[in-house]
Amino acid sequence: MIKVDDQTHARLARLAKEQGTTIGGLVGELAATLPTEADRGAMLERIEARFGRPDPESLARVSALLDDHATGSRNPAA
Repeated sequence: MIKVDDQTHARLARLAKEQGTTIGGLVGELAATLPTEADRGAMLERIEARFGRPDPESLARVSALLDDHATGSRNPAA
């Protein structure tokens, strides 16, 4: 059981209904799709193995894109 405030619960219920799932299904999908720090590190290792070490600016842009993906936002500056 996860306890959240009433406003968060209402939002989760609305999101779940819009996506045709339950709050539990929504939380499960979130847990399955958000990368952990270990996941992000592994992704970076795969990128470096294939393309070499990125420059700091490119690395920051990739990190921002991953953050945007994780939060569902779209950052046009990235």
